[in-house]
Amino acid sequence: DIRHQDVSSRGTVDEEEGGEEKSSKLTTIRTTLIKLFHQCSQTFQKRMAYGCQNSNGDSFLRHGTMMEPMEPSEHIRLLLVELMTDLGNYCFCCLLAYSEQNENEPKEETHSNNMMIEATSNLCQTLAKSTFLDPYPEVQRSACTLVERLTRLCPLAVRMNATRLLVPLTGNTGDAVVGGAADHSSSASTLLSKKCLFRHRHAKTRCRAVDASVAIVMCCPREGSNRGNNNGHDCTDDDDDD
Repeated sequence: DIRHQDVSSRGTVDEEEGGEEKSSKLTTIRTTLIKLFHQCSQTFQKRMAYGCQNSNGDSFLRHGTMMEPMEPSEHIRLLLVELMTDLGNYCFCCLLAYSEQNENEPKEETHSNNMMIEATSNLCQTLAKSTFLDPYPEVQRSACTLVERLTRLCPLAVRMNATRLLVPLTGNTGDAVVGGAADHSSSASTLLSKKCLFRHRHAKTRCRAVDASVAIVMCCPREGSNRGNNNGHDCTDDDDDD
């Protein structure tokens, strides 16, 4: 009996040590993935932005004319979108496993959460300003897939940028935010309406746009619902605070 108790106690200790080691590894992987996702989101934001080169090689935005993405290769732009989609999938799976492993522990990690929100917001703003309007249809469709992944990964950040994201998808400008500021000009509204993905010439692109729009809307609070369940955040841009 004594031997059996010793073996059982050693087995319990080994299980606890193994559980702590697994939790430590998962925490390290989680932190690394979030940092990588944040850094790649900054690269994505720079390379996917629209602009042109002047005679000195400096980039600047060209207003009132057709603009070109900073990354001239459509294949590299597509790979950038796919990279962020894959990283988003990895982060989601890791965060899910981490949450299940530490469900009884207090949720802190404020710095990591802020990094994830910032990275996702960067992606949402870049998608709205340039990627959804990319001249390469495959990039547009991949961008729709990326948005769907982001709604699962960080719905709060998507909700904060919902209006921006829906404008190039649906073409409904209203009080749309274009380029970070309200743009009420008829020419800008007409341009966005014609370029919206709901009116794309390819049926499969329109289908992907509908799926992405549904995913975005599902992140938003319903009319008449209890706002307390949404942590006090409405389906508005982050510059529409009360």
